[in-house]
Amino acid sequence: MDCSRRILPVLMELEHRGEENSVVVVAHQAVLRCVFGYLLRRPMEDVPFIKIPQHAIMQVGNAPVMSPPHLTQNSLETWVQK
Repeated sequence: MDCSRRILPVLMELEHRGEENSVVVVAHQAVLRCVFGYLLRRPMEDVPFIKIPQHAIMQVGNAPVMSPPHLTQNSLETWVQK
């Protein structure tokens, strides 16, 4: 929850940029869970369980839908089911 509060100003700025301004976000899985939780409008209690693969490239368009990740050969799964 603390992570979500700390990155909220950044998330709001990303949202205001609009789709004409692409942004690349490189972050730890916990931060990416907060980003996707915000974009997907998930309840706060579900955010820690959002599946974010390591070593992956994910694209989010105007409609907040995660595209299939392009995993590398050495990807490591750290996701825990709720």
